[in-house]
Amino acid sequence: MPARTATSKTTARAPASATGRILRAGAKLFAQRGFAAVSIHDIATASGVSKANIFHHFRSKEALYLAVLRSTCSEAEVRLQVFEDHDAPLSRRLRHFGREHLAEMFDHADIVRLMMRELLANSSKSGPMLADHVFAERFGRLVAALRHEQKTGRVRADLDPALAAALLLGSNYFLFLARDVLHHFPGVHFTRNTDRYTDGVADLLMRGLLTSDHKPAVKKARTPTRTRKTGVRT
Repeated sequence: MPARTATSKTTARAPASATGRILRAGAKLFAQRGFAAVSIHDIATASGVSKANIFHHFRSKEALYLAVLRSTCSEAEVRLQVFEDHDAPLSRRLRHFGREHLAEMFDHADIVRLMMRELLANSSKSGPMLADHVFAERFGRLVAALRHEQKTGRVRADLDPALAAALLLGSNYFLFLARDVLHHFPGVHFTRNTDRYTDGVADLLMRGLLTSDHKPAVKKARTPTRTRKTGVRT
């Protein structure tokens, strides 16, 4: 009986491990070459998984491609649930969301570059595909949470919540793309500490988002901290 149980557990874990290798290899290759230039054979070679096994998990290259684009959704789900906790102060939720979103982007850089490739390709299919299968549901929840804050009177009624959500997300995409260049600009220090950057963006948004009765007091400058990514003190 114990031997059968052990075999069962091993069998159950194997597909998940293979799926992970397939997704990681697909993300790297698609980001480097684009969808059309990558074959299932390429992904099989890079992942160490047979073509037959790849098609066991994904019915087509298109299905694998979409799975790669959606592969960070579980982390995004947790982040959104925290943001939707309306009992917590909005300022704290904005900072948490910004920090976790940016950290996720750097942790899954291949997938972010892949999405950037899709956006820059400017094809008639890329926009609707990314909207329908990757961004729309999560973006809609972020907008809905901000709209809820409007109804409570904490956020300005004349504010466009979709614009606020776009600014919050867009600031992180900008840093992801431009950090290595910004690092050399005079007076730019936030590139070495992503928490300082996202906290600053949240503070700037808050002073435009909130009604006068709910604006937080100006915070004192933070003491130097060690960034999780570079280990550089700022």
